[in-house]
Amino acid sequence: MYRLEGGEGGAGGAAPAPRPAPAAPATKLERRLAGIRRLAGADGSGGPVDTPSTLTLRQAPFTKSADGAFASTVWDSSIVVSKMLERHPSLVRGRRCLDLSAGVGLVAAVMARVGAAHVAATDLGPNLGLLRENLSGANVAGAEGRVAVAEHRWGEGVDELVAELGGRPSVLVGCDLMYIDDPATVRALVATVRRLPDWDRAGACVLFAHGRNNRAEPMFVAECGRQGLACEEVPDSELHPGFVAEDVAVLRVARSG
Repeated sequence: MYRLEGGEGGAGGAAPAPRPAPAAPATKLERRLAGIRRLAGADGSGGPVDTPSTLTLRQAPFTKSADGAFASTVWDSSIVVSKMLERHPSLVRGRRCLDLSAGVGLVAAVMARVGAAHVAATDLGPNLGLLRENLSGANVAGAEGRVAVAEHRWGEGVDELVAELGGRPSVLVGCDLMYIDDPATVRALVATVRRLPDWDRAGACVLFAHGRNNRAEPMFVAECGRQGLACEEVPDSELHPGFVAEDVAVLRVARSG
């Protein structure tokens, strides 16, 4: 179970997402915290295992700053991706992984839980305290020495980030990053996506997910093409069957050609 505390989406509080709910109840996630109970175990089988584990994530109030440090609540897209990784733990097990602009760190915590060899979570400086708090203690029990938090601004200091983390990730995930349809911002985001992952590693996996706050998606896909990358939508059949929503898209990014 993913348990949220504090902020606009804290336990017992109102849901934090500013976007409207989808019209069809069958596809509405509604932050179904009571129903999110399956966490993949590290039994070495490569398949999902039911465990009684709980993640408790603190959220911060939804605020904006000069640094844009407002990604501090859990988005539906991060739940969808987390459940996908729980369903397919072999995507991350034994691999170096990175949660880009991680917000509260849900995806990073799940990566650690399902057996990633190393997990990094990046964000802007003002959000790092929240990330470090959430990626500690019981949330990453047994994986404490394999989880790191680092500052990163898209398009800047990629080589320095790789050196700080000790290597390039072969798995990179970004959730709800399509909210700024500004050409320079999207170019910077795609520059990080192009330069950061270990594309030559077998099984390299880069995923981006977003909900209705997706106005930059066409620009992102086009910019990926200009920078030698290709995007395709992950089919619903690869997602967790209980966590598929018509208003959440998951894209797989790969090198073109």
